[in-house]
Amino acid sequence: MKCLSKKPLLYKTKVDAKTKKVIQSYMVPMLISNWQDNKPWLIHNTKGNNLHVQPNNEIAQNNCDLIYNFFVKQVSKVLKSFTMASDNSKDLWVYTSDKNLTKTYWHNHSHSSSVNGVFYFKCVKDKGIYFREDDNTIYIEPKVNDLYIFPGHIDHLPVSSNTDEIRISCNVELKCNESIKELFDYNNLRTIK
Repeated sequence: MKCLSKKPLLYKTKVDAKTKKVIQSYMVPMLISNWQDNKPWLIHNTKGNNLHVQPNNEIAQNNCDLIYNFFVKQVSKVLKSFTMASDNSKDLWVYTSDKNLTKTYWHNHSHSSSVNGVFYFKCVKDKGIYFREDDNTIYIEPKVNDLYIFPGHIDHLPVSSNTDEIRISCNVELKCNESIKELFDYNNLRTIK
């Protein structure tokens, strides 16, 4: 785990071998197949490129918990204390783009998340992500199997792929009883170099 920025507050880690195998051997092929078979760019979709990983999909059902639990374990390396809210959702949302669908916009997850995470399943060169808090904006060029963790109120802008190459990231959220301010208070952050 590494702290990349204090403002916006941003942490980065790599997935472990077991999670990497699940993502690269099962999730990525399933998501690419769904993308190519279902052609979401042909359907009017108010959620843009964000696709809910359906719990009734056998591959997703068998692997989403492992991915989500890895995220929560990493959050515990950042925060000394947090209490998962009773209405917390373990859903995974996948942002996919290629030349067919390039919608993107600045947004945050403060309405649904105290702590946000983004896994990078498949990357495209120069198609990273911007993070913004107040007047501070940073650009990150993620690598495959990176996980970024940040407060739910941080604005971010994924850079869409506009080529044949598919870019896939996966959003996970942790809703806590504590406020974002309490969670990310200096006294609740673990020392990370």
